[in-house]
Amino acid sequence: MQTVAFNAEISAARATNWRSSVIAVVLALSIAGYFWLDSRYPSLLKKYHSGTHVKVIGAISFDTVYTVDRATPLAQRVWRTSVNWLHANEVGMTFGFLFGAAALTLLATIPQRRTRNAHLNSLLGALAGMPLGVCANCVAPIGRGLYASGMSTESVLAAMFSSPTLNVVVLAMVFSLFSPAVVALKLATTLGRRCPIPATFLLLLTI
Repeated sequence: MQTVAFNAEISAARATNWRSSVIAVVLALSIAGYFWLDSRYPSLLKKYHSGTHVKVIGAISFDTVYTVDRATPLAQRVWRTSVNWLHANEVGMTFGFLFGAAALTLLATIPQRRTRNAHLNSLLGALAGMPLGVCANCVAPIGRGLYASGMSTESVLAAMFSSPTLNVVVLAMVFSLFSPAVVALKLATTLGRRCPIPATFLLLLTI
């Protein structure tokens, strides 16, 4: 009787874990899909088609709410620049916090979240971060969620680096705007810590 009860408990736990995984996957894909289709990739494609005509209007953003110039007092410049930054990143930061929580929920249902090989961990993190297409600011809460879920430091850092630098639109922009030597140098510096051999080969192409 004890064995039957124990097996029943295991089956119930597995069913609960399976349902939690499905819900977490649907939640993460829904959040990511809405953000990708409604905001991020349309914005990246707009920059891609603008090419060299893309202009940075603010000090650290493409859009501005308040104008900032050198004649403005320091305190006012800091305040206005902060508001401009928050305005430029409000959508991405919202996605970052929501997706970070979804990733934390999803990965908590996966027993194996890292390997003993640091390079493999980095590769897995890079592959996970590439489709996100989130900028360096907005990927911070996602990285925090990944780390809290138990992913290795290598995977978290790789995901945070690959998200803004190795997504498909940014790579297309790099290949269309820069020379092959500059492209190889960029890819080598990005991949250097994760894939030393391909990175060395790319660096040799720049010589």
